[in-house]
Amino acid sequence: MPETAGALDPAEELAAWLMEFSDLGFCLTLTRDRITEDVIRAYGIDPAQARLLPLDDFLEVDPGGTGADEGTVIRFGHSGVTAFSLEYIGTTGGQNPVLAHLCSHTETIALTATADGMTSVKHARDGVPLSSFEPDAPQETRSGPGPHTFAELLQRVIAERATDDEADRRTDLQDALRLVHDQYGDLPDPATLSGPLLTAYLPDAP
Repeated sequence: MPETAGALDPAEELAAWLMEFSDLGFCLTLTRDRITEDVIRAYGIDPAQARLLPLDDFLEVDPGGTGADEGTVIRFGHSGVTAFSLEYIGTTGGQNPVLAHLCSHTETIALTATADGMTSVKHARDGVPLSSFEPDAPQETRSGPGPHTFAELLQRVIAERATDDEADRRTDLQDALRLVHDQYGDLPDPATLSGPLLTAYLPDAP
């Protein structure tokens, strides 16, 4: 499991931690002005079923013990005014109906990464997905009715990056997280993500 990093800005620290957390994929959602229990309910999970577990023990809620078969393990918490969810391997939080439930009467950012190297950012508000894009090419891959605020801002970051080298996956994630931190609010830090959090198992839909 990832260790807490040091001497990095919040986006660098979180990007490094997430890349260690799961190379099989993850989904991090950030929702404003929600309590943790509301985020749990958005997944169709009864908050009473969630267990407070540290990262080292989080797979205990999975009947199979792997977090990889026929469902996903999700951790839930709060950072500032932002409630978050973090899925191990799964990407349910970046899809409807969960995304629509999360952003009902508020807004949500969902960052997903899959085992095949695909990373995406989704922005939704008031129950409606507004913008989706891949952080390595936000202008070329953006979709949705907009506004595409985050995609446009990230495109400027990429254009201004003074390097001849192509950014790797970690850099793409880091750029996206830094933008979210600047424009949206607090990011969960690795110490919080590694510590005790409400944790639940979500089986795949039949």
